[in-house]
Amino acid sequence: VQRLPGHGWRFADTLVGDDAYTESYEFRIAVECAALGSPRFKADPQQLQSLRRSHERILADHGRDTGGDEWFRVNAAFHEKLVSFSGNRFLTDAVRQQNNLRRMQESVAFEELPAERVEQSCREHLAILNAIEAGEMEWAEALLRRHLREAAEYRWRPGNHSD
Repeated sequence: VQRLPGHGWRFADTLVGDDAYTESYEFRIAVECAALGSPRFKADPQQLQSLRRSHERILADHGRDTGGDEWFRVNAAFHEKLVSFSGNRFLTDAVRQQNNLRRMQESVAFEELPAERVEQSCREHLAILNAIEAGEMEWAEALLRRHLREAAEYRWRPGNHSD
């Protein structure tokens, strides 16, 4: 909810409807991939290791004991942290806003994700981290683009939800 000048309130856009989800993933691909391609991108090794450990803990369980809230938190932190390494506050704010919209609309969907999908996303995230740590930013960007496209496609399969 956003306060209007004077009196009144406006409800912020939400991720309701097929078009909104499609546009959200298109936006995320544009913003998140641009962040990885930023000439100012500088990953913090300690933060990369923290992201890695959170994903490895989930993989150790094979995604079975990971609740939707925990997976959403780990997933959102991964995407937001990668963008923050760009040093661009506007890109970071945009991803944070997308995560807030997703949190409001997708909390139930994350509870229903099968363990296999959580594991797959973890492996994809770890591959992106590996590429970043190796300094292979074009490869990291390509992996991220593929990850987000596959997440969007997964969402549209009957009975599935997003990443």
